[in-house]
Amino acid sequence: MSALASALEGLAVDFEHWRQGTIDAFELRDRIHEFHNKTGRRIYSFHVGAEPRLVVAAAVRDGVLTREEVGDQLFSELSAMIEALGKVGGGAGA
Repeated sequence: MSALASALEGLAVDFEHWRQGTIDAFELRDRIHEFHNKTGRRIYSFHVGAEPRLVVAAAVRDGVLTREEVGDQLFSELSAMIEALGKVGGGAGA
């Protein structure tokens, strides 16, 4: 699962709490705002500011790109980076 997908799961829980009446619309708005200003920006900054090979390696690790889509040669070149990212990030995304 990508970092964005994982992060959105938490926001989905917040929406469910709002639907159930556990939190009000103002609290939900605050949580959306916090997501946008912190989590969303962190994920965006990684993908925009990182070295392109690192972004591709993270996408392969997260299942966003397949080995076939990347190609055998590039996959081979990135395999150590993909493995290291899996150990550092636990496979949960950037």
